[in-house]
Amino acid sequence: MTVRGSTWRYLKYQIDPESKAEACPDLQDQDVSNAFINAIRVLHGEVYAGIPIEIVSFRRDTNEVIVRTFIE
Repeated sequence: MTVRGSTWRYLKYQIDPESKAEACPDLQDQDVSNAFINAIRVLHGEVYAGIPIEIVSFRRDTNEVIVRTFIE
């Protein structure tokens, strides 16, 4: 996706190990990924409404998730 004057922004999140087992047992699963992305949208409010957010990487050893989002 290319839009003039826009850029990708990378964000890093730390998943609480206690909630990860319940909310994100496997981030490779599309439904769980969508739920996680929706949670990020809620966290940031309307700023990210309707803007693509992709999971770039997930480190199971540190419970870190890196996502990228397209912002203007």
